[in-house]
Amino acid sequence: MTARRSRAELDTPAQLANELPLRLTVDPAAGFTALVRHTATKVREALRHQRHRGALPPRAPGAPTAPQVNVMTFGTLPDFGSCRAVCRPWPTGLVADIDLNAYREAPPAGAGGAVPGRRPAHGLRLEFRANSHRYGPDDVARHRLRFLELLGSAAGRPDRPLAGLL
Repeated sequence: MTARRSRAELDTPAQLANELPLRLTVDPAAGFTALVRHTATKVREALRHQRHRGALPPRAPGAPTAPQVNVMTFGTLPDFGSCRAVCRPWPTGLVADIDLNAYREAPPAGAGGAVPGRRPAHGLRLEFRANSHRYGPDDVARHRLRFLELLGSAAGRPDRPLAGLL
């Protein structure tokens, strides 16, 4: 989570984040639309705990790991006189299992229509990172392809039961 509760915190360039668990109850008979609504509710509930700093307790050796999703959003971009700031995501650290990082992709150089202090919308970048002791490049490629196929199927028929999407 962003660990930023105020507009000033959102607009201040810094590394500030919390790692919070997100536990979902997934009904195979429900559609993707229902899952997105359920997820949004659970994210809002998790956001209430941002004020409690700190990461999850350390895992015991050999304890199971789980995939992580990191959605990175950036607030307004500061200007330094005539110089404009650019946000670039940094690596997010070691990966225990497999991670999906999602963030707005930088627009191409010279993209017009920019609003001062705001990053122009260009696209969404999905970055898969994996623990190299557990996954090889082919494994990561298969996970990425399966995820994109799932998204495409869900977008085509968002109310189709989840069990039929997999």
